Amino acid sequence: MRFVETQVMVPGEPRPVFSSWFGRLVSQAEADQGQRERAELWKQVDEEKEALFKLMEEVQRKLLRKAADNGEAKEKIDVRRCSWGQVAAGQYTKVEEDIFKALADIPEIMETTRRYVGIYWQKPDHRFEQRVFNLFRASLKTLRHIMQFFADSKYRKLLGAVGKQNAYKSDLTSSLDEMRQCAEAIKEEGCLCQAEETHEALLNSERSEMVANRLLHLLETNPLFQLRPGDLRKAISGQEATPYDLANVDWSVSSDGKEGMELLMREKRRRAEADKRRLLRLLQYDRGSVPKDISTCLQLGYQLDEKAKGRAAAMIGADRFKTFVREVKSSGSLLVNGHEDPAATEGISPLTLVAAELSRLSEEAKAESAPVFVVNYFCAEHQPSPLVTPLSSPPAMMMASFIGQLLSQMTDQRIIPDLVFMTEKKWEKMERLQISTLCTAFRKLSRQLPPGGVLWCIVDEISAYETFGLEQDTDLVIGNLSQLANGAKCGQAVLKLLLTCRSRSLVISRHFLDVTLDLQEDVDADDSADWAISTMLS
Repeated sequence: MRFVETQVMVPGEPRPVFSSWFGRLVSQAEADQGQRERAELWKQVDEEKEALFKLMEEVQRKLLRKAADNGEAKEKIDVRRCSWGQVAAGQYTKVEEDIFKALADIPEIMETTRRYVGIYWQKPDHRFEQRVFNLFRASLKTLRHIMQFFADSKYRKLLGAVGKQNAYKSDLTSSLDEMRQCAEAIKEEGCLCQAEETHEALLNSERSEMVANRLLHLLETNPLFQLRPGDLRKAISGQEATPYDLANVDWSVSSDGKEGMELLMREKRRRAEADKRRLLRLLQYDRGSVPKDISTCLQLGYQLDEKAKGRAAAMIGADRFKTFVREVKSSGSLLVNGHEDPAATEGISPLTLVAAELSRLSEEAKAESAPVFVVNYFCAEHQPSPLVTPLSSPPAMMMASFIGQLLSQMTDQRIIPDLVFMTEKKWEKMERLQISTLCTAFRKLSRQLPPGGVLWCIVDEISAYETFGLEQDTDLVIGNLSQLANGAKCGQAVLKLLLTCRSRSLVISRHFLDVTLDLQEDVDADDSADWAISTMLS
């Protein structure tokens, strides 16, 4: 068996495939066996349906003969595509009460299971499918008993009542009881599925919390704040901060006899992939731009002096920042104002360095089983020129980058994005990079992330977009992100929104009145800053 993370296979071992019957990766032989079991299962239903259709055709011939004897014209009906009333109860003037009661009970029984089947049929396992099959077969048996009543002649009904002592009614009652038992089994299995999903969400939340703690520890003990510039250059040289791709599992699905369902699922995946490619093309998303920005910020971090490192250490050591990073069970936002005088400083902002390290280390701290997503944007790296009018609003480009990053990471984690909300009108607006449409798309995609997951949204040097006439667009974008972080509902992925500003934000600060971290204006150089950062969690 191969390692799923690396797709390394033992020589001579067959390549495993994903079987929807077993709900896991299995060998090709096991997948074929599951296919045969499923085909054999549903073959029994086909036989039951054929028996029912034969009875319906017999009833129709009986009705046609009766109409001909009375001189009435009756049109022949396709019993495989007609309603129940066209072939049975509506054609009789006298029907036993038990028959009408059974006809009324069947829809009620089926309705009690409809929602469970609708929810869990998208990813059924053999246990759930077995219970759905049992209910379907029991319903066909009940309908066959009812149809037998209409097919029997009056003489045969009378003889049966005398000779069998109402065995027919007993059989009908038994079949209805069997339907009720099957419906209860489906509801019980649905409750088990719900419990499993809840358990998985709790596990995801715990894993995400472990990732957050590991991330904070890596950030606090990062050598970039401790080593000399020469050592840093040697340690980081050649490293490329690319997103960490999760395990590339082969999820190819073996055919299972239900070709129609699988064709629909394949078509759905094909449309989703086509929509995703179309969206990325309209967004003009470049996956390599974010790692390039991170690498640039890390390279410029070599120039930090002791005072700048002290400011970075002050941000990392702040209780509010620690609480924000560690709390991954609820959404939230944080604005960090550095209160640094840009005119009196040179080089990269210490907060930009922290944002870059946070972005890079969050990828390294990911566990393969923890659904953690990280989108970031460094505004200073995409600052517009006052002499050139940009083709698109920089805040809109930031949202476009967020959507592109999230789509790419969802693909890495085998999550199929659902873009059904994108109407043709929205596609046209997306092509123009309309901010409201971009914000809507990001909100819709973020709600498709698995429960218990965490979405980190890091915006560095937001004050760069509070000038040059960008104030309104920036306020609209950040306002939407803030509402998304503060309005996340239970059961959705957690959104953590972090914004940094070298000096002080003036425009978007109104969205963060109670969640702002203001660093001191003057931070003295401290030789022990490196030691304090490295031992903060010890």
